[in-house]
Amino acid sequence: MRDSTDPLFPIGTYRNKKALSVGVEIEFVVATAPVNEIDPEPSVWGQIYGMHDEKHHTNWKLVGAHMCKTLNNYGIPAELYSGKHAFKPQNSAAWVVKTDESICAPEPGLEYEWAPIEINSPAFYFNQAGLNQIREVCSILARGYRISCNRSCGTHVHVGNAMKGLSFEAVKNLMALLYTFERQIDTIHPPPRCYNLALFPSLRENSNLAMHPQVNGDPSKGLEILLSDGLKSFDSLKELIQHDVSENFKMRYHLGDLCALLEKDSPDGNKRTIEFRQHKSTLNGAALSEWAEFCVRLVEFADDVPQELLYPWLRAHIGETPTQYSLSQVACKIGAPWMVPLLLKRIEANAKEEKWRKKMSLTNAAYDDAKCYTIDQGLTDPQERAGLTFTPIMFNDFRIHKADV
Repeated sequence: MRDSTDPLFPIGTYRNKKALSVGVEIEFVVATAPVNEIDPEPSVWGQIYGMHDEKHHTNWKLVGAHMCKTLNNYGIPAELYSGKHAFKPQNSAAWVVKTDESICAPEPGLEYEWAPIEINSPAFYFNQAGLNQIREVCSILARGYRISCNRSCGTHVHVGNAMKGLSFEAVKNLMALLYTFERQIDTIHPPPRCYNLALFPSLRENSNLAMHPQVNGDPSKGLEILLSDGLKSFDSLKELIQHDVSENFKMRYHLGDLCALLEKDSPDGNKRTIEFRQHKSTLNGAALSEWAEFCVRLVEFADDVPQELLYPWLRAHIGETPTQYSLSQVACKIGAPWMVPLLLKRIEANAKEEKWRKKMSLTNAAYDDAKCYTIDQGLTDPQERAGLTFTPIMFNDFRIHKADV
């Protein structure tokens, strides 16, 4: 095995080959003015608007239409979801604003009217222009609205190869990679996104592979099943890595659409992508674009790496904890050493945030996640994060927005 800072094999940078495609879905809740149109928190950053229908109810479509107009005014195409399952925007480059029934308003206590919103990017080729637009949209929304990114919300990253799909070998490699280093990847996500196995099922803990009688709690045996020559079809792989609660139950790494569509034409509304579902909701464009890049690098590596090099590496580290074999070492091995400082920053921020959350829960009985004003990784002072004395702070061109993290 080579030194831990060397790539597993001489992988070319992504700009030297045809780019994969990437898209994001961001869930959040928008605060709008109550019927009396009095701002409950006038000192808080972010404009609120009165958006009520004739029955004095907040309608997400009114909020969504307002967001579309805002983005279009900034030169970014955006369209409102029509409600049809097979909806396609008239402009293929448009962001789509919709809702999601799983998104919940923050806990009672703030007298807003809340609108659950999900905004989906178009599919970009993975390049700087696409990442820049993701950052710009996050900045526009964070500066223009009062938004709660609470724990019912998430951010999903889709990675694909346009409409071509990925080879079975690439997807098999990727799932073996994610299975082996799931605990290492967990270190850059907040604990609620890792330990709530009901909402974010784990490959190691909840998948059909984890429940396989041959595994019996030993992840190395699960890895051998994934690497087996007998695993030869997408259907068999999909069956192993999903959780049979229902047909639509999605793991934190979801490839149902990809597996189902490679051998036939794609029906409207489906995506030929691998979906990374674990990231928390955020309007921190820098953090989101970094996570999107990491997802792309994992897929790129899985598509390129020879299995005779990959398999021994995975077998050597399947039983190691993040302390024994870190995510930084994984990043170096997949040929992305420049991401190490970014990953270390995320890991440190998560540790500080969890420590602060535990302190707040113990010392402040009235503490509510909805009162946390933050731009995710932008603040390091827990007192600033508490939202008790709020001052707008610039960080990477973003104003602080209302966010539960």
